[in-house]
Amino acid sequence: MIDLDDDLLAEVAKALGTGTKKETVNTALREVLENRRRALALARLMRGEAETYGWGQAVAAGLVAVCPITELEYFCSARSPADRERGIEDMRELFG
Repeated sequence: MIDLDDDLLAEVAKALGTGTKKETVNTALREVLENRRRALALARLMRGEAETYGWGQAVAAGLVAVCPITELEYFCSARSPADRERGIEDMRELFG
C-alpha cells in the first residue's frame, strides 16, 4: 500500500485527463520517464554527440525541436543560475 497525497493525485488526474488512481499514477510515471529520456537525449545532443546519433543534419534542417516540458525537465538539472543560463544559450544556439 502506498500513501498518496489525495489532493495532489486529484490535481494530476485532472491535468492528465485520467479517471482512476492507477491510470493517473501509471500515466504520470510514463510521462516522467519519457521526459527524462528526452532530456538525456538533449544533453547528449548538446555535448556534441549529435552526429553519433544522426541528429546533426536533422537539427540543421530544422526537423528537431524542443517542447517546453523538455526544456523544463532539462533546466531542472541545472546546478546553479549560471549553469541554467549556459543551458539557455546552448538551446538558442541549437534550435534558434
